[in-house]
Amino acid sequence: MRFVHPDDWQHPGIAITMYGYSPWPKEALLRTVLADGRISDLPGDFVLVATTKDGERHLIVTSVLGIRPYFYIDAPGPALHGNDVFELAVRADLPWTWDLDALRAVAWFGHTVGAQTLHPRVRRVPPTSIMVHNGSGWRVETEPFWREIFRARPVTTDDAVDVFNVVMDELIAGQPLVSLSGGFDSRAILSRALAVGYLPEVITMGYHDSTDLRVATRIANDHCLKQTCVALDVDDYFRHAALIVRLTGGTKTVASWHTFLYCQGRERSEPNLNGTNGDVAKTYPHLDRGRLARLADRGGGMTVRAYWAARVGRRSQRMAGFLPFLAPAGAAAAVAFSQRSIAPAIADRGKGLDILDRFFGTQRVRHFHGNGFSLLGYHTAPASPFLDSRFIAAAAALPRNAKLGNNFHRRLIQRNAPSLMNYPVNGEPIVYPSAPRRYWRASQSPITPYNPLDRVYGDPRAAEILRDSPHLAQFLTTAERGRVVESGAVAVKDFLLTLHFAASVAAMPRQFRDARTSLR
Repeated sequence: MRFVHPDDWQHPGIAITMYGYSPWPKEALLRTVLADGRISDLPGDFVLVATTKDGERHLIVTSVLGIRPYFYIDAPGPALHGNDVFELAVRADLPWTWDLDALRAVAWFGHTVGAQTLHPRVRRVPPTSIMVHNGSGWRVETEPFWREIFRARPVTTDDAVDVFNVVMDELIAGQPLVSLSGGFDSRAILSRALAVGYLPEVITMGYHDSTDLRVATRIANDHCLKQTCVALDVDDYFRHAALIVRLTGGTKTVASWHTFLYCQGRERSEPNLNGTNGDVAKTYPHLDRGRLARLADRGGGMTVRAYWAARVGRRSQRMAGFLPFLAPAGAAAAVAFSQRSIAPAIADRGKGLDILDRFFGTQRVRHFHGNGFSLLGYHTAPASPFLDSRFIAAAAALPRNAKLGNNFHRRLIQRNAPSLMNYPVNGEPIVYPSAPRRYWRASQSPITPYNPLDRVYGDPRAAEILRDSPHLAQFLTTAERGRVVESGAVAVKDFLLTLHFAASVAAMPRQFRDARTSLR
């Protein structure tokens, strides 16, 4: 292979670790890579790490998404890599400094982009890549998977359903727990389980009146499924903050910590199927509106620029008055930052919605959903059929009509388990065989949330942190923090609470941090 010598990696002294999952053993994955096999042909989603017994040579292989967070120090000298940003900075003897662009990305995109972490010297390993360190530095080779899949010959919806079913059948063999909400993605997963005769245990977040719990409970009862219902506890948000920050590198904000909280108490080896990346077979929600979608598709790169300029511009304007350190030059600077961030996605030309899909997969899924997998992976062994390269390639080749209005998911559920069409979803009373006229209006129907975020932000502990945290003092004055406490700026409170917990972990002495928040 290119710059990898197979003989260096085919002897008993090699230690292999896999972060993520695959139906193949980790040894088979490594053998295939060493035999010049394409990374994009490997099933599952993973980061594979191989090290020689003497510690002199290191090899990292990432699947097409490689969403489990894994990091390295890009500098001459010994190989330093691991799954904890804060620990890696300590091992490299780096004083903690903040990457302001990474903070901006978390505030405005909701996640980091590219190789960013909160420390400018610690980098995220790239997807679809092979990295080798032979003692002096890293060499990286990346496959062109994300440039190729949107140029492939179109496939039919039924062809894509067939691919999904093949991938699902491999995962069902482990008799997994299924995370079941009231939405399309988890219902699609359950439909295949039922189609092959598997009656999984399902787990659902929410309180008795939450939309997800009401719908999921009806489904579970009618299909004789054991269901575990989890009502999230506000205290857990504060109790587990330091561990959650370490598992996510401080880049997943408090609003999404439920991913860690709802699977507490499960067996860590227990397979757990969820709908992560189900959006790969959909269209961006704000543009999934019939003629608007077709117009956006024709816009190419201009669509992507306009979309993110509008979204980041609006969000930065709402936050700028409270967070001047992020955009001292105002909203225009925030928009310029967003355009720099999306530039790699636009470089590979194509239809506007395809470019957005590529950005979603290589950025939001890797960084936002990848953090979610890291949180789930502390309690269970998460997997998703929507992350597999075979399905991603099939979904990318679907005609746009199949990706509008959840039409692919509708067909998938109808083929596998028609009984699941009889329950509400996204504001519709049942799952219609195809998206009804002006379907986007139904998806805007109000829902009762499954998490207690209003109580988290309103908790006296949150107000105390925002007002008195010494860790936030390096970013905001006392007066500025007081304004945040008195405001109704939920997004700002969410960001600052996360920043406080990340800064407190970064400042924590290593020995104390490791004792309190082991990543196992």
